[in-house]
Amino acid sequence: MPITRAVLVIAAAIAVSFALFGAANAELPADGEERLAIDPDWTLEAESIDQLVAQSRAVVDAEVVSVSEGDPYLLDPGESGLGSDVTTLDSDHYDLASLEAAGAVLLPTQRIEFQVTHPIDGHLTGTFTLFKIGGVTPTGEQAHPSDDPSYSVGTNHLLFVERRESDSDRSPHPDGTYVVVSPDGRLDLNQSTGELEANSEGEVAEQLEGETPQAAEAEIDDAATDGQQG
Repeated sequence: MPITRAVLVIAAAIAVSFALFGAANAELPADGEERLAIDPDWTLEAESIDQLVAQSRAVVDAEVVSVSEGDPYLLDPGESGLGSDVTTLDSDHYDLASLEAAGAVLLPTQRIEFQVTHPIDGHLTGTFTLFKIGGVTPTGEQAHPSDDPSYSVGTNHLLFVERRESDSDRSPHPDGTYVVVSPDGRLDLNQSTGELEANSEGEVAEQLEGETPQAAEAEIDDAATDGQQG
């Protein structure tokens, strides 16, 4: 029987946790093994730096301190016997590899701890934890959105962030984590050139691509000032 490509939509109750509505495609590579490819549809695709700053609780230069796997979300229970009311799977209580073997489709998540090296806008200082979709699947594969790839310890980034929302309502999530507000809200610092590199093809990302953090900060400061005056 031929295997068809399936599109698995993340329920809105889950999606509010990472400030985006997403879809995950189960695609078949050449070797015939089914793998998860995450293709999120962001709720905000910023059209200007002014809009990106206005939607952010804070804008910071920050360095990755640690990367850890979070509890995955259940996209499809398959033949695992899990009920439709199950969303987040605590790895301490579930055998994730066995669930995947039973046909369950799991969306991995990560928690990225950052040290703020330079606050640009807002009042975020010290360390904070970013919640991210994508990570290591129970079978050991890496699965990340193309416009939000994996982070590595010691790398530096320009981030536009907001508080992660609760799974059940629009209040701040009790774990205190943050999320990037838009695919344009993450730029990676190339340590060799000292320039910012974008992962998305959005208008703001293209505008900031290739700039130094100092030049980008000047534009962000102007946007924040315009927002306060408006």
